[in-house]
Amino acid sequence: MHLNYNKLWKLLIDKGMNKQDLRNDCNVSGASVAKMAKGKNITTDILLRICKELECDIGDICEVVWDSEDLAEREDKDSEQKKVNTMRMKGSGKSKSAKKSSESSSMKKKNEE
Repeated sequence: MHLNYNKLWKLLIDKGMNKQDLRNDCNVSGASVAKMAKGKNITTDILLRICKELECDIGDICEVVWDSEDLAEREDKDSEQKKVNTMRMKGSGKSKSAKKSSESSSMKKKNEE
């Protein structure tokens, strides 16, 4: 998974700004701007400085993009969790039926006495 900063670039255009203005106004290094251009991670401090200067929310300048590997891993985890939940449900069902069987046996014994 990675961050996509396309929203930031569009916002800069809407505000009549360019990357150099971003660097100067938000006190962001050229290296950080280059990282954002490549979709790399930067610190939250930088993101918050940008948000403060542009008077926006973090969701207005970036978004999370799930890679296919991340999606596959997520599906595997969901599948595993479903299996665990199914086993738990089956396990609780067995204990109830075993309990009913035990109760039924003890009732029969009482009735026979």
